[in-house]
Formats: sequence, structure tokens, C-alpha cells
Amino acid sequence: MTFLKQGMERYGLVSFLRGNQRCDIKEIRLDDMISFRVKSERGNQSLSKS
Repeated sequence: MTFLKQGMERYGLVSFLRGNQRCDIKEIRLDDMISFRVKSERGNQSLSKS
């Protein structure tokens, strides 16, 4: 998980649980469904189509 998290940080990815709840991949359960989004240049927000 540490290796995966480092890669996410390197490529600017953020993980979210269902319902657009941001999560730390080191703290979720194995059967949780997650999605990855690209971080915006404005900070920790992710880019999304709204």
C-alpha cells in the first residue's frame, strides 16, 4: 500500500470511496470500492465534470 500511495502522490492522483468521499488507501477495507481522480492545480481538490 505504501508503494501504491507513493505512486499516487507522484502522479497527482487522489482516492475516493463511493459517494465522492475522499479516503486514504492505507486505511480502507479490502472490499471497499474506490475511484482515482487527478488532483487539480489549485490544491487538494480533484478535477471533476460538474
